[in-house]
Amino acid sequence: MKKTTLKRLICVLAALVMLGSVFAACAGNGGNDRQTKETEQKEHPYMQDDGLPDRKYDGDTVTYLTATEITGGELTVMDIEDSDDPLLTSLYRRTKYVEDRFNVDVVDNRRPYALTYETIWTGVNSNDGSFDACYGFIAYMFPLALEGCFIEFNEVPYIDVTREWWDQNAREAFTVANKLFYLTGDANMFYNDYTWVLFFNKDIMKDIQEDAPYDSVRKGTWTLDKMYNMGLKARYDVNGDSVYDKAEDRFGMVTHQYTANALLYGSNELFFEKDENDEDMAQ
Repeated sequence: MKKTTLKRLICVLAALVMLGSVFAACAGNGGNDRQTKETEQKEHPYMQDDGLPDRKYDGDTVTYLTATEITGGELTVMDIEDSDDPLLTSLYRRTKYVEDRFNVDVVDNRRPYALTYETIWTGVNSNDGSFDACYGFIAYMFPLALEGCFIEFNEVPYIDVTREWWDQNAREAFTVANKLFYLTGDANMFYNDYTWVLFFNKDIMKDIQEDAPYDSVRKGTWTLDKMYNMGLKARYDVNGDSVYDKAEDRFGMVTHQYTANALLYGSNELFFEKDENDEDMAQ
């Protein structure tokens, strides 16, 4: 959002991204009866000093734009109800701890993930105050950063991007010309929950007279070309009508469009490399 929108809530946003230490501390009584940082450290020695000042915000509302209608989307929700699920309970206690500590009300502005780009663009350019921070896909966030919709992380007080709760590999990869407009870390468990896994059907492998790829993987000879060719052999027109129908025929590979990204990363490749100026070498 615009700098004027974010400035008064800077400490709160910094606290919210500290999930790794915060929700562990909330496993007890939610932090309501802890009076000082010294008491917190004594009672919970695993807590880390976040470096945030002791401030109260008179019940101000902090709104997160969160994506819905996507697998794992519940892990990016901030305003969440308590649950029997241990993970969701941890999310609830994390938010409750921050609300009590800073006297704020944390809420979500939930939008289908495909509409996040439009929501951010409209919200920033109209300055409607509909959210203060957001979760989003890098494919949407990159052009929005180029269009001036985000504050650069290093300009935000109290957010130290070198701390261990931020993903340092992502920090290095996401900078462009030494500017950092998006980042991930312990507060966003979505990328841990949404890990790609490649399965194969052993019966079909026998049917197409191919060995399971274990040895090939161990020897380092497994390639995407091998996988592709096995997929071609596995296709089978079960009903013989020369038309491949998902309800009746057999396909060599079933996935979705973003699997291409996972295969690229899994091959230890990147979409672009950067030069000594932290810029795209292809430019």
